[in-house]
Amino acid sequence: MELSYFFSQEGISLRSALEFVSDGILIVNRKREIVFLNKSGRNICGSVPDGNYTTWPDYVGIYHSENTDTLFDPEEMPVVRALRGENLTDVRLYLNNRLNNSWKCISCNASPILKDQKIVGAIASFRDITEKLENEQRLRIEREAIEEDKIRINRASKLAALGVLAAELGHEINNPLAIIRSGSWMLRKVLSQEVPDRRHALSKLDEIDLTIQRISDIVTSVKNLSRESSREKMGVYKLRDILSDVQNICRPMFSPKGLKLRLNMDNPVLDEKMNCSRVQISEVLINLLANAVDAVESRPDSWIQIDVLKTGTGIRIRFTDSGPGVSEENEKKIFSPFFSTKEIGKGTGLGLSISKEIMKRHGGEIFLNREISANCFEVQLPFHN
Repeated sequence: MELSYFFSQEGISLRSALEFVSDGILIVNRKREIVFLNKSGRNICGSVPDGNYTTWPDYVGIYHSENTDTLFDPEEMPVVRALRGENLTDVRLYLNNRLNNSWKCISCNASPILKDQKIVGAIASFRDITEKLENEQRLRIEREAIEEDKIRINRASKLAALGVLAAELGHEINNPLAIIRSGSWMLRKVLSQEVPDRRHALSKLDEIDLTIQRISDIVTSVKNLSRESSREKMGVYKLRDILSDVQNICRPMFSPKGLKLRLNMDNPVLDEKMNCSRVQISEVLINLLANAVDAVESRPDSWIQIDVLKTGTGIRIRFTDSGPGVSEENEKKIFSPFFSTKEIGKGTGLGLSISKEIMKRHGGEIFLNREISANCFEVQLPFHN
């Protein structure tokens, strides 16, 4: 017998060792006859037939997938394929207990047994991974639920921010509308003259055109930010366009309060391209700008500065302001969900934690750069390749 060593005096210790291995161990000879099946294998498979291994799919109830009527093809069973010279890893088999219609998922590895370079049999090891798969499924469902919660929280936070801005945006749009109304009245007056002042009329039309463009920019920026960012596809954008959106959205936060925003829009680095979600990066920058406004609005000579720098790996956007800065005590907490130093009702405590998640998804980072100052936040974004 080609596998006689397994039953020889020298092979007894091997057989004994395999009998108590926690994985199922199956050995068949070239005729596909079962030479050995250990205790774990018998427990996993339940009732086991005598004779040729190819009768197993129907007898044991081995299927290609759970809850189907398609039996595993005997010629595709792992040890049969191993007898043809294949080495197999993690072949999934589904076993059905016909008494209670319960399923097991089995992971099986199989290899040929060689003697003098000839295949004399095959060995398979297999284990029940049903519980492992169920745990993975539960974990996957929990992760999906967490992601859905994050999306809902993100949406709620954004709506809250837009709600705060809504009244001020209305004021920001009412001002240019007043300019248009005044220009229209002036045009009527000019055109009612016997000899209309054409130059004066054209200058008023130019003023109206610029004012309409200003309103259009504000509305476009609001529409950009209001999009559902979680489903927005990544695209290639210039930082200049993103910062224009941010300026248009946030102008009402600082203009009426006498706050100074220092931002050089002629900086050539603003024309660098990034592969990003335009809406999500806008959300990050608006969060930082809104936090800076809250920090400085009650202080004399209040200012906020945005610097854009080019680094070896990407673009760095630096926010500094004239506020008191972040204390060392709060530094470790500022990116934690629901942590806020603002008074009750003024902040959700979600802005920085959501921003950190967004930057992580973009392969970038957001951090407090205490080396510069306690009120310096920086955003690092990689270049578009």
